[in-house]
This record gives sequence, C-alpha cells and structure tokens, in this order.
Amino acid sequence: MKRRALTSLAGLGSVALLGATVAAPASAQNPLPEVMQDVTLEVTADASVEGEPGDVVEIYTEAVNEGPDDLEGGIVDFEVPEGAEIVGIVDGEIEDGAERPDEGCALVTPQKLECGTQATLEAGASNEATFEVQIAEDAPAGELGDAVVLAEGDNGGSDSAATTITVAGDDGGEADVTLEVTADASVEGEPGDVVEIYTEAVNEGPDDLEGGIVDFEVPEGAEIVGIVDGEIEDGAERPDEGCALVTPQKLECGTQATLEAGASNEATFEVQIAEDAPAGELGDAVVLAEGDNGGSNSAATTLVVLGDDEGQDDEDQDEEDQDEEDQEDEEEDDLPDTGAAIWLTLAGGLGLALAGGAAMALRRRVTMTV
Repeated sequence: MKRRALTSLAGLGSVALLGATVAAPASAQNPLPEVMQDVTLEVTADASVEGEPGDVVEIYTEAVNEGPDDLEGGIVDFEVPEGAEIVGIVDGEIEDGAERPDEGCALVTPQKLECGTQATLEAGASNEATFEVQIAEDAPAGELGDAVVLAEGDNGGSDSAATTITVAGDDGGEADVTLEVTADASVEGEPGDVVEIYTEAVNEGPDDLEGGIVDFEVPEGAEIVGIVDGEIEDGAERPDEGCALVTPQKLECGTQATLEAGASNEATFEVQIAEDAPAGELGDAVVLAEGDNGGSNSAATTLVVLGDDEGQDDEDQDEEDQDEEDQEDEEEDDLPDTGAAIWLTLAGGLGLALAGGAAMALRRRVTMTV
C-alpha cells in the first residue's frame, strides 16, 4: 500500500487521523449541533507487523469519512499491548502531558496515546497516521497482542481497527524437527555384571534441533553407573548442560547445543545388574530424547540376566561345537593332500580377522556428549 504524507494538523506539529482542514472554534462559527449528524467512519490498519525484540515497527492506519455529513472535530486513541511501547508518529510529534490535548497527541502511558482535534474531515475525505512502536528487549517470541486504533467524531461516527504484533525469534513456535532414537534391542549379563547400552539420536529435519533433554531409565534390579567417555554430575535435578543421576535408576541430561538437520549423536550408558537379580528378562531400559524446539522419540533395550539354566545351556552347546570340530578335523586328516587344508586354514584365519575387525569397530563407536 502506498503511504501518503500526513496532512492532518501538520502545520501544528501534531498528527491525528481526523482532520483535513482546521475549523474555527464553534463559538466563532456555528454552534455545535445538538443532535448527532450522519457521519460514517471507516478505520483500517495493517493486519499485522513483525519484528525482533528491541525493534521499532511502524503501524499504518487510515480513517475515511464515508459521509454524508462532514466530521467536525474528534478524538483518536492508539493503544499497544504489554511488551511494546509507543515511541513516535511518523512526520508528527507527541506532546508532554498525561491528558488528551484539544489539538495534538499525548502519551498518557507508555502503551496508550490520546489525540484530539478540532479539524474538519469532509465527507469522502480520508486521513492517515503511521505510529512507531518499539518491541521490548525481553518480549517473548510469538504473538504479543493487538495494537488498536480508535477514531470518534464529535458530531458522530466511530470505528476501530487492530494490528497484531508478532515477535520474531527462535521460540516463535515449534520448529519442524523429527527425531529418530534407536538403541540396542537387548543386552545380557550375569548378576553383578556391568553391561553397555548403545543409543543414537538422528535429527531427520528439516529444521535444526536447538537444545533439548535426554532421559535414560533402567528397571529395578539394575543401576546406572556411568556413561562411556562421559561424566555424571552430582545433584538431583537436570542440569542445563550435562547429566545428573536423580535416582539410581534414572539419569536426566540437558543440553543447549544444536543438532543440525541430518546430523546424529550417540551415547553409551553403563548399567550394572544387581547381584541378586533373578535370571531371565529383567525389564526394559528406556532412552528418551526431546528437542526444546520440537521433536521427541524414545527407544527401549531389554535387559536379560543370565543364570544357571542359561549357563548349562551354553556349556552343552560348547560341548556340541567341540564334538563337531573334532569330527571335522578327522575328516580333514583323511583328505588327500590337494591344498584343501591350506584353504581351510586361510578361511579360518580370515574369519578370525573379520571377527576381530568387528569387535574393534564396536569399540570405536563415537560416544555423544549429552
């Protein structure tokens, strides 16, 4: 919208929506009408404006006298919500004082401007004003509220319009963040053992994750004893940065770090199985990750406690494996010397190398800092 120069009361160093020509005082011209005349006002304003904390934004307003009679004098009020202050009028002035002047504008509170005019706004004419509003430095992101302009004629006509003030910022709303959290499906150990549970969080985007929390909880019969390549702080509350063991079974972590879209992070938690834990499935260890600006997901790892039954089964299986190996060795001894024994030896060595490589890869997992 093209914004014209303000015409109302420009020569007086003030500005108001009402007024195109300055009327003489009623006592010197015509007495004020005893009945309201037929005046229809149409007031419009910007639907919305947006700025960051500390910014000064401009709100454009316009009043049209749709007639059929002229508007003879009136008032204009402009009010903004908490978290904003009125700081000026484009091409206009704000007078000192806490009361509405007969001619001009006064800031009666930091949020409210009251204007008065004795000017005439003829039928079919319009007038404009652009108000300057400063957003507070500590204004929260999101919709701050409505700025409202009201115009009323002394001899009739009244209308208002509202402008939504929006504060831009990181917390203006939840970002579009999709978290995918995974963990080992299960881990097993004997009573008293310390087992490791590997977890990973991937930000699948499309927006970056900016700060968040991670909770890790284990069932009764187990305790959290550490984080591989990480530290656990003293205290019973979640820290802003780092991890605290709020109970022996629950770890609460916080971070202000950014996890960019497409990036991932890892953590390996150390869990000790109780000495008196019964054999079988102990329960699930659950890891939960949530972003401050959106995104939440969890994953579970089943803790299995080995016992006498499981140990006997393992011994039986080991004996069966040994019998099979002895039988294979006997068959190999009966083979003619065609080089097959050499190939078996090489294959066995390759298998050991692959197994060792896999073990090294597991040990070299990079652990995230949560």
